[in-house]
Order: sequence, then structure tokens, then C-alpha cells
Amino acid sequence: MRIALLALSLVLIIYTISSIAVYAIVHLYVIHGIDQHLHTIAERVANEYDATGNVEITGNLLPHGTYLFFAASGTLFVKTTSSLQPVLVNLIHNAPPGEHYVDLTADGIHYRVFYALSNLGKQGTDILMVAQDDRVELSVLNNLKTVIFLVGLAGMLISTLAGFFLANRVLRPIRAAWQRQLEFVADASHEMRTPLAVIQSNLNIAMGHTDESILDNLEWLNNAHSETRRLSKLVTDLLTLARSDSEKLPLQIQTLSIEEVFDKVTDLYSSIVEMNGIRYRSEIAASAAQQYFSGDADRIQQLLLILLDNARKFTPAGGEIALIAERSRNHLLIQIKDTGRGIAPEDLPRVFDRFFTGDASRTRETSNETGVSGTGLGLSIAKWIVEAHKGKISITSEGLGLGTTVTIELPIASPRSSSE
Repeated sequence: MRIALLALSLVLIIYTISSIAVYAIVHLYVIHGIDQHLHTIAERVANEYDATGNVEITGNLLPHGTYLFFAASGTLFVKTTSSLQPVLVNLIHNAPPGEHYVDLTADGIHYRVFYALSNLGKQGTDILMVAQDDRVELSVLNNLKTVIFLVGLAGMLISTLAGFFLANRVLRPIRAAWQRQLEFVADASHEMRTPLAVIQSNLNIAMGHTDESILDNLEWLNNAHSETRRLSKLVTDLLTLARSDSEKLPLQIQTLSIEEVFDKVTDLYSSIVEMNGIRYRSEIAASAAQQYFSGDADRIQQLLLILLDNARKFTPAGGEIALIAERSRNHLLIQIKDTGRGIAPEDLPRVFDRFFTGDASRTRETSNETGVSGTGLGLSIAKWIVEAHKGKISITSEGLGLGTTVTIELPIASPRSSSE
């Protein structure tokens, strides 16, 4: 509401200033036109009188709505309405000498008047007055004020509605980010509380058996140790995401070969996958062979290991995990395909949310090789790594039980020089 009112106030101030400026310019232009018309007639009357000593009042001299009161050297020429003449005579008695423009009203009719009063030493005072009925011009100005007011009123209404709409749209991502932050803090607190409670309870049991040996309490100590490792991994992941959010996690960018990256990841992970009875396949298409891209070697390796580990957790024995690379125009496409449990369609939009556990791909399970359960932050870290490398990541799945495909798109870099 404050943002909308602030925007409305700014619009109101700008519109008011511009409207006043427009009206003042139009008003000045209209009045100046009337004054020029009156002055032109006054000059013609004065010039004709000086040349002939007489004034011929014709229709050409006094257009419709224009009136004359002229007195010089005892000669009087009057062509006015019956209601205007007394007003002009009253002006003669009260007006100061010189040339002036005034506004007068006679019988409800408004007039713009130019008068010139001077004493030339002749008989009496020279008087020249030209009046014009300016109701049409004033009506135009009044209509302009009405239009400005109505347009301003409609503009304020539209601006108010638009202000609330735009302010709501501007605040929507802020509200969403704030809500995610609250959920993140709540989830992190919950995730930390569980291992801490397990550690505390198991250590309390071990401390209560002081008469027994370490071997007798090994079960409780192993439980505490396992949860300590899980907590350590959680804290490490949280620290990684916190640093990535604050952009305080620099990357060591270098030119990497897709073949070298795949070979290293395969050496590290293929045996782990096969120990679980899962087939592992690494494939580089001919279009992607000997291609290079810019990246941080450690982070790219972490990215692929996160995705492979995620695929392994949810692929049953007898299934298959494939690591595939191919080229698409100026990008490398890296895909991790599995034949595992897949992801429900309604959960796909949120798979990269931190701590999201709505589908199988994010469920925390114990990894066979480490005994450390997942933190629910792996895909969030994977997304950050890809975006930090100016790439894109997406996950597709036909549904539960139909497997999952993760696609990574990275820009291709020029080949390394031989010196590298």
C-alpha cells in the first residue's frame, strides 16, 4: 500500500505540475491573442483619426462582438451595448492614465478591454477603448480545465489500481524469497535438530554405562559418529549455499575437456554404482568429442557426482545409469539418465528447492558407500554450480517408476593451446 501510495503521489505531483503548465501556456496564448486583436483595432482607429480627423466605424473595423469607445478633442465616437457603455464610462473616471488591459463584466457578459487615456493638451482627455466579448475563449479555457480535471481524476483512479497491481507484482518475488528463507531456516533447524538429538541420546547412553568397555558401547558410539558425519555434511552444504547466495564462493575457471571430465568421474563413481548392482554407461557422441568448455574442475566434478549419486539412490538393482554428452550448436549437453523411480509430475517444478522432499528424487536415504543420509540440498547446489557456469539445468521424468533425466547445458569454449 505504501509503494502504491508513493507511486500515486509522484504521478499526482507530476500531473499537477504539467497540467498547470499546459493550462497556463494555453491561457496565456488565448489572452495574448485577444489582446493583440484589441491593440490592432486601437491602432487602426488612432491612425485613421490622426490622418483624417474622423473615424469611420465599419463592420470590418469592429468584428462581431467587438465594441469601441473613442473620444478625442471633443469628438465622441461610441459603438457599444447599452449595458457596456456605463461600465466603460465608469472605467474612464477611475482608471489611471496610460495603456492597460482589464477584464470587465456587464449584464453577465465578460469583456476583455484595452484602453488608452492621455492628456495631449487639447480639449479634454483623449480616450480610446476597445472591448471584446471573450465568452467563447473563456468557455474554451473552462472546458480545458474540466478536461484536465476529469483526465486527472481518471488517471488517479487508473494509477491507483495500476500502482497496487504493479506493487503486488514487484513484491511477489520478494514475498516468495522471504517465504523460502523462512522455510529454509525452519528446515535447516529441523535437519540439525534430528542428528543432534540422536548424538545426545546415544552419548547419554554410553556415558550411563561407565562400568562397560568401549567395545560394549560401540553401537551407541557408532550411531553418534554416523549422525556427526551427517551433520557435518549438512553444515558443509549449507555453508556452500550461503556463500553462493552472497557470491563469496569464487570459481577457478579454466578450459576443460569433456572427455577428461567424464573419464575422471567414471573412475571415481562407476565402481560404486556397480557395487549396487546397477549398470553404468558413459557415452560421448562424436559431435561432442574433443570439445572444451570453461569451468571450475572441482565444481563440475562435484556437480556430476551429486547427480550420479542422486540417480544411484533411487535406481534399484538391475537398473541403469547413463552419463551422456553431445553437442547442440554452441553448447554441450550433458545428460544423466536413470531407470529408477522417477518423479511425480506435480513435484517437478520444485525439485531444486532447498530441503524439498515431496518426491522420490529428494527423499533422504542412506547412501550405501558412506552411511550418510542425504541433506536435501544436493540439487540446489547442482543448480547453483550450473548457473555459476552460465549454463542451464533441467529435470524431466515421465512419472513415478519411469526413470529420470537430468540435462545440463554449458557453453562451449575454444580449444586449449598446446602450452596448456
